[in-house]
Amino acid sequence: MPICSIQNSPPASFKHLIKYQKTRVTDELESLFDFLWLQHQRTNLERYAGPEQGGGIHSCTLLAIGILIALQNRTNLQLPTYVLKADLLQGYDLAWKDAVALHCKLAGVTGSFWLTLQASLLQDVCQVRLGPLIGNLLHVVDAGLAQGGRRAVHLFSALTRSLLDEVQRVAIGAAIGPNPLMVQAFVRCADRFSHEHPSVPKRNVLESFINNCSGCTLEVEFAAAVPTGTSATDLMHCLDILCPHSLLMVQYVDDLFAFQSTCSGLRRVCKGMNTLTHCWKHKFAGGRKGASVMTLGAPIPDAEQLETFDDKKPQVVSSLNILGARIDADLSLEDLVNHGVARYISESAALITTMTDLGLGIPHQVAQLNIRVKAAAFFNIELAASATMGWPQLARKLNAAQYTVLKRLLGADAVSFGPGGHHRVMMALGVSFRLSIQVAVQIAIARDCASCSRVRTCPRASAEGLVTVLPTRPTASV
Repeated sequence: MPICSIQNSPPASFKHLIKYQKTRVTDELESLFDFLWLQHQRTNLERYAGPEQGGGIHSCTLLAIGILIALQNRTNLQLPTYVLKADLLQGYDLAWKDAVALHCKLAGVTGSFWLTLQASLLQDVCQVRLGPLIGNLLHVVDAGLAQGGRRAVHLFSALTRSLLDEVQRVAIGAAIGPNPLMVQAFVRCADRFSHEHPSVPKRNVLESFINNCSGCTLEVEFAAAVPTGTSATDLMHCLDILCPHSLLMVQYVDDLFAFQSTCSGLRRVCKGMNTLTHCWKHKFAGGRKGASVMTLGAPIPDAEQLETFDDKKPQVVSSLNILGARIDADLSLEDLVNHGVARYISESAALITTMTDLGLGIPHQVAQLNIRVKAAAFFNIELAASATMGWPQLARKLNAAQYTVLKRLLGADAVSFGPGGHHRVMMALGVSFRLSIQVAVQIAIARDCASCSRVRTCPRASAEGLVTVLPTRPTASV
């Protein structure tokens, strides 16, 4: 329950349980039951959600780093990449309870654990608050998960398994870590045949082509295996199938990112999302949180080339917010750094003004700058380790922003303290480390966490993927 009454009496032992407010006891017991239930079923739910779902398992920083590395890998090999971002509309609030119970059953939650889950879902209650007024208890019957519950993330991850299933029916992921010789041969053949307009290759021709390529080790052998007149789109599809690993989707609770090597593959992903909205009562957010597409090393698609899903067309953008990190199409990460620096300076100025008006001294202001402003402005700044500007320039930008803020604390915005002024201001305010050093420590900790985290690899795409990518076969449907 989000609302519960607070007793005015001091703490005492529970001699007469009936005299205490039941809402408090119920909330504490419910939290305990959620914790114990999740400890028993965590493995089943995480296995069912799949390696594509990172919510409740990895931090969003590590997932953003992994996505950036995958995009860098394809960019270095000069492979085109389409990145689609979508957000489930009010994921927790509109979560269909019957679907949650069904997916938990499919995940292996059986017996008393499934009955306990079903009973707790039917007993969810809430209260509506409007200013000082609090309404009566209302039973949440059809949809809705308690977002603050201990098991809510894992239950929602099991529910969104249907999204991955629908997309996997119609699309395969973009190749990650392919053989460079094979890539060079395919790119050369794609350049040779891209200006032609051949008929669609037969399915058996491409199947034999994939089988022939499986034993090739030289670039000449790969090029010789390509049938004459094969389109560049089919070559990219075959490369995705032949690659040891492919990346189709990454989910972080209700945020999802899909990766494709062709525009036709992107349309197929949108079709899979359409199926999800029709079968599982899901909706995707629109407006500011609407779906968007970013292209890397690929031609920008027109609006007519993009598939409409959930009555919305994805918007083509030049930079994408990936789990709080602004990543641009050329992977320079300048937007991430510049936005963080600008936000750090502006929000620091607002916080200093507010705390000064409240009569709080400089020591309190310095502490709150680190706790509130720095953490928010430089969220996921660990990705800036790959910025094309290099660490020296990045460190100068960070230190200059910190110097500006510290001078604002002293009320000396327009004053120049000369050489060594930054160090003297830090000593006067009791600041131990420059901002660049603090960011460097964050980067080092993120790398250590990545090296110690559990490895969850995506399965390799197989030749069965040809069922969904070749136009000679009908698209699989539910």
